[in-house]
Amino acid sequence: MDSSPPPAGIVIDTVTPSTIDALVIDGPPSVNLTGSGFYDTATVKLNGIELSAFPPQFYVWDDNNIEILWPQLPNMGTATIEVSDGATATDLV
Repeated sequence: MDSSPPPAGIVIDTVTPSTIDALVIDGPPSVNLTGSGFYDTATVKLNGIELSAFPPQFYVWDDNNIEILWPQLPNMGTATIEVSDGATATDLV
């Protein structure tokens, strides 16, 4: 009998920077997520809108880091970030 715990799945620990300007003139700012379980990322959503894999709007650098090229959103305020591997999803507001 295996007594090891089940895999934790996707975990988002931090978002850097925690705030970005509402209007960015010289290209999209980068937002970095750190956590674990990112290797199998299938989708990243901002406020329920799926980011494009081509042309890339996000990069999975390794199992612990995702970089998002933050698009202009239609509203200001907090945004929900969802990272999914196709089977499970983790949200961060």
